[in-house]
Amino acid sequence: MKMAITCNGEGEDQPIEERFGRCSVFALYDSASGALSYVNNKAKDASSGAGVKAAQQLIDMGVELLITGRVGPGAKEVLDEGGIRVKEWTAGTVGDAVRRFGAAAPS
Repeated sequence: MKMAITCNGEGEDQPIEERFGRCSVFALYDSASGALSYVNNKAKDASSGAGVKAAQQLIDMGVELLITGRVGPGAKEVLDEGGIRVKEWTAGTVGDAVRRFGAAAPS
Protein backbone atom coordinates (compact mmCIF):
# COMPACT_ATOMS: atom_id res chain seq x y z
CA MET A 1 0.00 0.00 0.00
CA LYS A 2 1.21 3.49 -0.80
CA MET A 3 0.28 6.21 1.70
CA ALA A 4 0.68 9.99 1.40
CA ILE A 5 1.01 12.27 4.42
CA THR A 6 0.78 16.06 4.11
CA CYS A 7 3.66 18.03 5.62
CA ASN A 8 5.87 21.05 4.92
CA GLY A 9 9.33 19.51 4.93
CA GLU A 10 11.29 16.30 4.96
CA GLY A 11 11.76 14.07 7.99
CA GLU A 12 9.74 11.82 10.24
CA ASP A 13 9.56 14.61 12.84
CA GLN A 14 7.59 16.93 10.53
CA PRO A 15 4.10 17.72 11.84
CA ILE A 16 1.19 16.73 9.64
CA GLU A 17 -0.02 19.72 7.63
CA GLU A 18 -3.69 20.49 8.12
CA ARG A 19 -4.28 21.96 4.63
CA PHE A 20 -4.21 19.25 1.97
CA GLY A 21 -3.98 21.36 -1.19
CA ARG A 22 -1.56 23.91 0.28
CA CYS A 23 0.95 21.58 1.93
CA SER A 24 4.49 21.92 0.60
CA VAL A 25 5.39 18.24 0.59
CA PHE A 26 3.81 14.80 0.47
CA ALA A 27 5.61 12.17 2.53
CA LEU A 28 5.12 8.89 0.67
CA TYR A 29 5.29 5.63 2.58
CA ASP A 30 5.32 2.29 0.75
CA SER A 31 4.32 -0.49 3.12
CA ALA A 32 5.67 -3.20 0.78
CA SER A 33 9.22 -1.89 0.89
CA GLY A 34 9.10 0.20 4.08
CA ALA A 35 10.50 3.15 2.08
CA LEU A 36 9.66 6.72 3.04
CA SER A 37 10.25 9.40 0.39
CA TYR A 38 9.21 13.00 -0.16
CA VAL A 39 7.64 14.71 -3.18
CA ASN A 40 6.87 18.40 -3.62
CA ASN A 41 3.19 19.31 -3.95
CA LYS A 42 3.09 20.83 -7.44
CA ALA A 43 -0.29 22.49 -6.72
CA LYS A 44 0.54 24.35 -3.50
CA ASP A 45 0.90 27.74 -5.20
CA ALA A 46 -2.04 27.39 -7.60
CA SER A 47 -4.27 30.46 -7.67
CA SER A 48 -7.32 28.19 -7.49
CA GLY A 49 -8.11 24.49 -7.44
CA ALA A 50 -5.03 23.52 -5.44
CA GLY A 51 -6.83 20.63 -3.75
CA VAL A 52 -8.14 19.16 -6.98
CA LYS A 53 -4.72 19.45 -8.63
CA ALA A 54 -3.00 17.90 -5.59
CA ALA A 55 -5.54 15.06 -5.62
CA GLN A 56 -4.73 14.32 -9.24
CA GLN A 57 -1.01 14.30 -8.43
CA LEU A 58 -1.60 11.64 -5.76
CA ILE A 59 -3.75 9.57 -8.12
CA ASP A 60 -0.99 9.72 -10.73
CA MET A 61 1.49 8.44 -8.11
CA GLY A 62 -0.69 5.45 -7.19
CA VAL A 63 -1.49 6.55 -3.63
CA GLU A 64 -4.15 4.50 -1.83
CA LEU A 65 -4.41 6.31 1.53
CA LEU A 66 -4.05 10.01 2.39
CA ILE A 67 -3.38 11.30 5.90
CA THR A 68 -4.11 15.03 6.25
CA GLY A 69 -5.99 17.60 8.27
CA ARG A 70 -8.85 18.48 5.99
CA VAL A 71 -9.85 18.12 2.37
CA GLY A 72 -12.24 20.41 0.50
CA PRO A 73 -15.29 19.02 -1.28
CA GLY A 74 -13.84 19.27 -4.80
CA ALA A 75 -10.63 17.51 -3.84
CA LYS A 76 -12.57 14.89 -1.87
CA GLU A 77 -14.64 14.07 -4.94
CA VAL A 78 -11.51 13.62 -7.07
CA LEU A 79 -9.83 11.50 -4.38
CA ASP A 80 -12.95 9.32 -4.07
CA GLU A 81 -13.11 8.86 -7.85
CA GLY A 82 -9.41 7.94 -7.82
CA GLY A 83 -9.92 5.32 -5.13
CA ILE A 84 -7.89 7.12 -2.46
CA ARG A 85 -9.13 6.73 1.10
CA VAL A 86 -8.78 9.83 3.28
CA LYS A 87 -8.04 9.83 7.00
CA GLU A 88 -8.30 13.29 8.53
CA TRP A 89 -5.76 13.21 11.37
CA THR A 90 -3.28 15.83 12.58
CA ALA A 91 -2.46 14.53 16.01
CA GLY A 92 1.18 13.84 15.28
CA THR A 93 4.11 13.73 12.92
CA VAL A 94 4.91 11.95 9.68
CA GLY A 95 6.58 9.18 11.70
CA ASP A 96 3.52 8.86 13.93
CA ALA A 97 1.28 8.50 10.87
CA VAL A 98 3.53 5.82 9.37
CA ARG A 99 3.45 3.84 12.63
CA ARG A 100 -0.29 4.28 13.11
CA PHE A 101 -1.59 3.81 9.56
CA GLY A 102 1.29 2.26 7.60
CA ALA A 103 0.01 -1.28 7.83
CA ALA A 104 -3.62 -0.33 7.09
CA ALA A 105 -5.02 -2.35 4.23
CA PRO A 106 -7.07 -0.46 1.67
CA SER A 107 -10.81 -0.93 2.14
